[in-house]
Amino acid sequence: MSFRGSLRDFSVFRLLEFMAQGQRSGALAIEFSPPLAGGRSGPPLKVILYFREGGFIYITQEGGPNQGLLQLLKEEGHLNSAQEREILSRTRTNSEKEIAILILEAGLASRQEILAAIEGRVWKSLPLLLGLQDGRFQFQANLQPPPNLITVSIPLERILLQARKHLEPALQAEMAKE
Repeated sequence: MSFRGSLRDFSVFRLLEFMAQGQRSGALAIEFSPPLAGGRSGPPLKVILYFREGGFIYITQEGGPNQGLLQLLKEEGHLNSAQEREILSRTRTNSEKEIAILILEAGLASRQEILAAIEGRVWKSLPLLLGLQDGRFQFQANLQPPPNLITVSIPLERILLQARKHLEPALQAEMAKE
């Protein structure tokens, strides 16, 4: 089952609830122009969220900075620039899985640290996605990320709990207006 629509009609929070309730598998693409200072909009972006049986497994971004595994681990202090260059010089395919193996072999990060960095990409993206009020979305059932990527397994209930905490001040303010 595939479907599409507008974020004006269906919020990202509601889309996540829908994915969880239906135990859906597939890819949810969200296209939007991020808000900039002064009320302007930035260049169009496309974020793709992947789900398996109602759980979250991967996120990627097109049209903007896509944080690869090396960049994520560098930001978290597991790698420096020289180590990043060394890993890149040794990779043949530049796949996330190959890079992870090279990082593990070099002892630069543990398996848990690699998975935490990939999972962290979700938590960093969540506030922006939840705040979107304009844009389009499309869900394609059973579409999964490419096999060269490392997927995680985050129960959508956990993401929805964090989303509710993020949205609660806005919901309270909206109720106070009524």
